[in-house]
Amino acid sequence: LIEEHATRLRPIELGRSLGNLEVWCAPGGSETLMANNDPKFKLDRMSRYVEGCENIDSKEVGFNAEVVTNQGVGFSIERTDDGVVPPHLL
Repeated sequence: LIEEHATRLRPIELGRSLGNLEVWCAPGGSETLMANNDPKFKLDRMSRYVEGCENIDSKEVGFNAEVVTNQGVGFSIERTDDGVVPPHLL
């Protein structure tokens, strides 16, 4: 769901990558800390498939989609394959 939304939200940058994107998860309430490259926080890579997910009704997901105008650059952060801030950003 998140990957599909991302490719529709930023079709020019991500549209051709549907099925190949990685989704990483940060601790709740850490958006500002992540944006400021706080090294205390590590991201966790999410599995593409979680056993039993097909039994969850989409109404139970609680996904609040963002709407943008495709003006400007989308938000992103850079992390290593381990989910930590790379040394050149510290």
